[in-house]
Amino acid sequence: MSGGFSVCVVPYHRNEAVEQHRFARAVRIESPQPAKVPDGLFKMRLDDMRSRAVRPTGRLQFSLGAFLLAVTAFSVVMACYSWYRSAAWQVPRLILELDDRPGGVIDLGWRGRPDRDVEAEIRRYGAEATPYLLKSLSDGRLTRPDLIILELGSSKDPRALGPLIAQLRSSNDTLRASAAAALGRLGDRRAVSALLGCLRERSPSFVRAVVTALGDIGDHAAVPQIVCVLEDNGNYIRGYAAEALGRLADRSAVEALLKSLRCDRELWVRRAAAVALGRIGDPGASPGLTQACHDISPEVRAAAADALRKVGIHDAANR
Repeated sequence: MSGGFSVCVVPYHRNEAVEQHRFARAVRIESPQPAKVPDGLFKMRLDDMRSRAVRPTGRLQFSLGAFLLAVTAFSVVMACYSWYRSAAWQVPRLILELDDRPGGVIDLGWRGRPDRDVEAEIRRYGAEATPYLLKSLSDGRLTRPDLIILELGSSKDPRALGPLIAQLRSSNDTLRASAAAALGRLGDRRAVSALLGCLRERSPSFVRAVVTALGDIGDHAAVPQIVCVLEDNGNYIRGYAAEALGRLADRSAVEALLKSLRCDRELWVRRAAAVALGRIGDPGASPGLTQACHDISPEVRAAAADALRKVGIHDAANR
């Protein structure tokens, strides 16, 4: 009676045990007794199984390394993109683009982006753009500082308050008017006292910007001074004063607005007074608005009728 079996050991790694027992790939042991696997072969097989369990294959090692390399490359690319889109990189470039405009109001040869597109990109960064706007303004090398001043107001950043108030004392009327408009955009009530001190200036464009800014800020403490502007200044400013009083919507200005609606010789000032009274919505203004529905100007009549509807009277035109 003969019997036996074959033991086949497949090497996995090049280690000494596998090299030493390579001959055992095909061993046939014949014995009448049950065959026994030599201890060396058993130990070799056990070590090989352990190595399979704890050590990854070469292909797996390559895949893991490629994955880590890809993750690292992706992280670097995203970091570079984040820096490229950050305010530190974009805002100075946008300031240069906004400032790099040819001379004159109209230049048909200009092929750059419109100002509104560049301004929209700067405003997207909000308060993050303020340090770069302030730095460019303090450098004194801008050809269009008025645009930068307006963008400071659009940032809504309180850090822009002091520099904008300082620009109110500039010798350039354009910069002063831009600073007043920027303070109106900023909406900080701490600027009201500085703006009120500018209402007696001689420049109509500057006073107009100051009055408009006071209306935009919405501080009712400015109503008495704006009423004085409505009564005393030229027609160029009176209309803006009426509009500002309408935005403030303070009932203490109703009498002054009714007087302008009744007596002012400029139709656009009367129209602005009617619109302001409609915004205020005081029922006590109804008689004056009803009378204005018979004004010689169709624009004033339409504005008065609309104001009466806002007050709550809908058949003023037939009165």
